[in-house]
Amino acid sequence: MALPAPLLLLAALALRGAHGEIPTVRLIDQEGPILEGSYVTLECLTDEAGADMSQFTFQKYSRWLHSWVSLDNPDRLRCWFFDVNVTRADGRLLLAIGALQSWHAGAYRCVAANSTGNASASASAELSLRVEYLRSVFVTRAHTWCGTVGDSVAVMEGEDVELQCSADASQPPQYEWSRQGADWVVASSVLTLPHVSREQAGTYECRAQHPSLPHLARSRAVRLDVQGPQSSYQLGESAAPPPRPPSWAVTHLPRPDPSLCPQSQAWG
Repeated sequence: MALPAPLLLLAALALRGAHGEIPTVRLIDQEGPILEGSYVTLECLTDEAGADMSQFTFQKYSRWLHSWVSLDNPDRLRCWFFDVNVTRADGRLLLAIGALQSWHAGAYRCVAANSTGNASASASAELSLRVEYLRSVFVTRAHTWCGTVGDSVAVMEGEDVELQCSADASQPPQYEWSRQGADWVVASSVLTLPHVSREQAGTYECRAQHPSLPHLARSRAVRLDVQGPQSSYQLGESAAPPPRPPSWAVTHLPRPDPSLCPQSQAWG
């Protein structure tokens, strides 16, 4: 339950008495969208000049643990947020993140080093770090068991073909299909070719584009091979009978007339 305004004011005044000022978190030298792979630096600071920043620490909220995790100490939870470096140089408290990835996105805050809990008057306002990205494009054929297709897909003439395009992105991408050598474009993630013919064979390309950052775009090409109907042998079809093996015929000659040949040559 939220505290009444007077109690919140008293808590803030108590914090100022203990640590001088309520901390704040800001991004240093960062303008525009934050892209995956970039380098960012967060700073925790107070309005009091020369404040002892050793009394404060950075935390990140973990959606998996449902709690805030300190990024200063190399404890067992620290491995959840690798590529994060906390420094305390020249009285400044900095959090540097190199090779920014999607898992670095989320809420960050700065709290007093002895603060615990998810809701504390000693914590700064949360800074939400959003990482924009668009990764590989995949093409799958609908209503098939094989799923993702490779560089080509073979179909039979007369089949219904439905290709679906998808991409891993920070925001739902915009899709369009086109065919190499043709002047049409389909603004959809799905390409449908009913009763495909051999004339529709060719290379089709899906393009995925980030909705707010047009330069984040990727394409995937797939060659469609359309084959003619296969010939098959079926029972009942007229076909030439298989050749019969040769057979030997036995000819029965008539017996000779004994009166027409000598007695010694007569047949018994």
